[in-house]
Amino acid sequence: MSGRMVRVNERGLRIGESHPRSKLTDKEVEQLVADRGPDDKPAMSLSALARRWGMSKSGVKGILDGRSRGQIGMHTDKAPTRKDKQPMVRVTLVMSLPERAKLHRNGGSAFVRSLLASV
Repeated sequence: MSGRMVRVNERGLRIGESHPRSKLTDKEVEQLVADRGPDDKPAMSLSALARRWGMSKSGVKGILDGRSRGQIGMHTDKAPTRKDKQPMVRVTLVMSLPERAKLHRNGGSAFVRSLLASV
């Protein structure tokens, strides 16, 4: 692991500038909100902000309303990528239906993995 910290929400999904599709950094989002000014007397229009930041008006409005980039989240270690995960193989077992039901009740493949890890 590289030790890079990313921001995630309570479900473990990347948010903010840690999200792979984000266009603005967290500091740029803070600056966009500051450029708008107070709600009762905005300093810049949505159109002007959109032109300045190279976004659509609806994208700017989503940030200002909190629909997008509104989550705070916590920092955690970089989420594992496909390269970081161990390769898996498919295993076929032949068993009776009662044995299959017992395996399913015990957790299925996770149960088999825990058994193999303890060997």
